Amino acid sequence: MAAQPDLWGDLEVAPIRTPVAILKEQAAVLGQKTRNVVEARVETSLTYNSHFVHSFSLVVPALDNYEYQLFKVQHAIDLYPVETPNQSLNNEPRVYGLAPNKAIFLRDQEALRELACSSDELICIYRATLSRFGKVILGAETRSG
Repeated sequence: MAAQPDLWGDLEVAPIRTPVAILKEQAAVLGQKTRNVVEARVETSLTYNSHFVHSFSLVVPALDNYEYQLFKVQHAIDLYPVETPNQSLNNEPRVYGLAPNKAIFLRDQEALRELACSSDELICIYRATLSRFGKVILGAETRSG
């Protein structure tokens, strides 16, 4: 009997970090950097047109788990580019000179990592939390550790 032909070809693919993996990685790093004063949560949903939507939210445990959605990104099954609105959630443009209702397309893994790590809103929430509750939060940590 003749061997069946292989119609699939080479299915080897280069390794790639998925957007949700990068966001979860950065969420973990944020908690470590802030000694869990500010943590992050990543939630994923699927849209009606089969796009993945990832919400990156900041969580402040000392403020009764206060949560602030920092940004959302979405992508199709092919992962990149990742799309995000050119508008932070406080209605400020992320890229000045581009209309807020326009989308920003992040072409690769590095561009997505930069978005996750470069938010003025994150710095604002972290500073406000430390200035208001820092002695309580950090004092409790030094007493127990």
